[in-house]
Amino acid sequence: MSESAKIEKYLKNLAQHLAGLSSGERDEIVKEIRAHLEHRLGENRLDETFEALGSPDQCAHSFYEQRQIETALHDGGVAKVIGTLLTLATSRTLAVVGLLTSSLLFIFAAAFGLMAVAKIVAPDHVGLWVVPDEGFARLGFSSVAPEQNMVEVLGFTLTPLAVALAVFALVTGHSIGRYCLARMNSRRL
Repeated sequence: MSESAKIEKYLKNLAQHLAGLSSGERDEIVKEIRAHLEHRLGENRLDETFEALGSPDQCAHSFYEQRQIETALHDGGVAKVIGTLLTLATSRTLAVVGLLTSSLLFIFAAAFGLMAVAKIVAPDHVGLWVVPDEGFARLGFSSVAPEQNMVEVLGFTLTPLAVALAVFALVTGHSIGRYCLARMNSRRL
């Protein structure tokens, strides 16, 4: 089979695997890959390029992933970012890092948000308690009243502090997720 026939066969299979895209997007991708393959053919590096691109199915999959990343970065919502990281976590290490870090920060955001609400609802059971002579401190929720030698040091100041920490954790988690997606976006074909 001639080199030109290999290119045409690859592009035909690629177009079939890109059937989920609009015809305009599909044609643009096929045109881009064609130009790349023809350029490499002129350099006598076509086989190396086919190997780098992978099978038409793998190449199409990378374009679908790229589109998903770009959509998440453009739309930018927390759910979209986390959903994209979750989807890509099976194949990309950076997605796993972003997903785990963002999720941990979102859990902290939820905990601090609950703490702020709980301080208003049940002020005796939420706070920062310190044992003055021992330097022992406990922050959070308690189902029982604190021990008598413990002093609650923040009072209702805990509510705005917990809200601020919740917002900080939420924004930071979202920013880290977007940063990881942006890094993956910069590693295009």
